[in-house]
Amino acid sequence: MTDNDSGTSGPPTLSDLLERHRQALVRFLEKEARGLFRWENADDLAQGIHLQALQVEDRFDYQGEEAFIGWIFQVARQHIARRNAHWKAIKRDAGMMLRISTSDSSVADGPRSGIDPAISMTGPVTFADRRDRLRLAVQAIAVLPERDREIVQWMAEDVDIKEMAERLAITYDAAQRARHRSLERFRQAYAVLEQRRRPGP
Repeated sequence: MTDNDSGTSGPPTLSDLLERHRQALVRFLEKEARGLFRWENADDLAQGIHLQALQVEDRFDYQGEEAFIGWIFQVARQHIARRNAHWKAIKRDAGMMLRISTSDSSVADGPRSGIDPAISMTGPVTFADRRDRLRLAVQAIAVLPERDREIVQWMAEDVDIKEMAERLAITYDAAQRARHRSLERFRQAYAVLEQRRRPGP
């Protein structure tokens, strides 16, 4: 006799459980992942956790609602840790890119884009400004195409053009042009984001 024949239903599917407890997950994120909300909102994080859970659905064994909540919160903690590491790496690269974009005169023709982290200055206003500029630089890197993000990371790690050429399997000259394009795209993305931040007339 099947479950349906006996008038009882089987265990809920993982998709059903994820949807049923989505709001509990969002509340958990609002408490445990507030530091990520500068870059991602709770719904985006919840979606990422759902996708991660569905990837291991074949190993999921339903043991009741309470056990499921404990399990999905553990998946959430792992996702939060990965996203924190992701944004920490991008922030490190962003700070370096702010300095590179200001100091590297070999990759741009004419006036620079005006990105100035004011590294040598102090004071609460300057610290707040640097924090805002770093946030914009993080966002600028995040919107770059994958290859540009990779080259930007190498620039932040001080990888020279010869090594870039080897990693990309291209000539030295082509790597030099790719580096130039990636930096210019970073500058352009930063400029657009900075313009959007400024109040209107």
